[in-house]
Amino acid sequence: MSLHETSNLLHQRNISSAMNTDIKPCADFYTYTCDHWFAMQEDRYQEYYTKVPGMLDYKNIKELIGYLSNDNSMRNKPQFAKKVQDLYKMCMNSRPFIAQYYMYALTNMEDIQWILFAKDDNGEGSDDDEVVEYDWIEMFAVASKYGMNHIFVEALIAPMDNDPHHMYINLRKYVNAYGFDRLSNHDVRSLEESMDTENDLWSYFRQIKDFENTLKEIEAATRPDAGSKKLWEIQDLPFEWLKSFLIYFMKPATVDPHMKVVLSDVEYMKALDELLQKTDKKFLRRYVEMRFLSYFDQTIRELRDLPCLSAVRRLMPLAMNWIFEDLHPLDVKANNELQEMFTKILHAVNRTMHMDHIGVVDRESLHKLSNMKMVIGNLPRHNTTEILEEFYEPIKVQRPFYRNYLTIQMYYHNITLTTLATFTDTLSPSEWYDKYEGFHYVSTINIKYYPAQNLLLVPSYLLRPPYYDPEFEDIFKYSFFGSTLASAVISTLKFNGINPEEINIIQTVGGFKTAYDVFFSGENVEQKQQQHLKVSGGGDLKDFTFKQLFFINFMHKMCNFYANDYLFNNYMTYLPEFATTFDCKIPTLLQVFTKSMKN
Repeated sequence: MSLHETSNLLHQRNISSAMNTDIKPCADFYTYTCDHWFAMQEDRYQEYYTKVPGMLDYKNIKELIGYLSNDNSMRNKPQFAKKVQDLYKMCMNSRPFIAQYYMYALTNMEDIQWILFAKDDNGEGSDDDEVVEYDWIEMFAVASKYGMNHIFVEALIAPMDNDPHHMYINLRKYVNAYGFDRLSNHDVRSLEESMDTENDLWSYFRQIKDFENTLKEIEAATRPDAGSKKLWEIQDLPFEWLKSFLIYFMKPATVDPHMKVVLSDVEYMKALDELLQKTDKKFLRRYVEMRFLSYFDQTIRELRDLPCLSAVRRLMPLAMNWIFEDLHPLDVKANNELQEMFTKILHAVNRTMHMDHIGVVDRESLHKLSNMKMVIGNLPRHNTTEILEEFYEPIKVQRPFYRNYLTIQMYYHNITLTTLATFTDTLSPSEWYDKYEGFHYVSTINIKYYPAQNLLLVPSYLLRPPYYDPEFEDIFKYSFFGSTLASAVISTLKFNGINPEEINIIQTVGGFKTAYDVFFSGENVEQKQQQHLKVSGGGDLKDFTFKQLFFINFMHKMCNFYANDYLFNNYMTYLPEFATTFDCKIPTLLQVFTKSMKN
């Protein structure tokens, strides 16, 4: 049996195993497609993932863990790749989190003193009996440099939407999908057990609870200017503590008072400022210190499990990208195929969106579709090894692991600061890569849009089954990866007068419809169908029509242990082709959805 046949029959078996054909597709297409998906997962009891994208990421991680655990895997590999392996092994052998170690390390690295080491509640009587001025803003800025951005304000270095060629410090309300995350009893107990302090952390925690209740109220309040942005010169910022924050945040550089920063959510900032002004400054210092150490504790706690690989991938992402592509090189034929798919999808989206005559699609955002590009894999494509060796040369792997975590974070922060005055990116799409991936989070399983370059970055990690395999038949490529790519293109557009839920429907349904139309309006569809019948003659999906298979494979990527089956089934009501393909009776179908909504 050929590799082509093996790959497609295995993919069909995986799809078929997830299905429950006792369910009527017109009544509940999601359950029909995905009912058994989670039960067939080998690692379902570990709860490492609950949906298809997470499954792909987990499998990639497992493969890389096996590779990096092999002492011989890095023979004849570049030095930056060997550093990745050293970091991974050091992480796996790292000790549990001990707050005191981090405190001593940061004292040396940042020249700061900890009020939690003071001998009395007034913050007086440090170990060497020196008089120390404990500035909470200084500690908050230090914490922000090391990635703590889930209290007060998030400081992010990134371009503005309308000025994508220049980097700015963005000061905004922190973003947390589940709202403000309070300090917990477990967090305090962990700090108490790993810190030699004469301070009563539980007494502080009782005060912190009241303070965080107020923070929660400020965070949850609805304000008309939410998300609004404005450029300010630092000297004109309306909040003095933010000016001080920037002085500490940009050390060792000197702050130019005329430098422009982006300030968002000003009404939120006003409410926060009122709270901070009336709160005791030593309390704020203790609070920030405890949150900072708890942030490290939560991060390192995660590292002790499977995600040591994820931590190293976050610390040295370009090097890890190189290792993954070394394991799974994408040949020229597959690259050309993907670029051709992108071109067809881009043209189809452009044509469809220009048919909007009621002003829902923002006209300005449509212009980008005329010359948008796609890059596969985030790596420099010329002199790859030399560029990565030079970039990672300053990183010296040292014991213990937490020192690497701190020094690499600071290395990235300092490099990022240098981009504020000099950032310009004139590389062509064939040469471009996100050299700052280590400074901000880039998903390994999601396509990302870069407005300054007007291009989509497809992570190499995404080009694995079930999303893509060069050996897959085109129907599987277009219904799974093609629809994902089309949704990513649509997500770059702006829409007027519709809410986020409606935009999500446009992106998902539009992604499917684009990929469906491109595939079935293309050349040689009948020939592809005959080839499919030849391959799948003994396959698990041999009884389905070509169009039914397209719908089933598309819905398969929605499979999720915690699925909102109503939402996923609702997508089908926007696709007349679905009712035709599965011979659904429209009135019955709509009655089912109406009943589901009432329930």
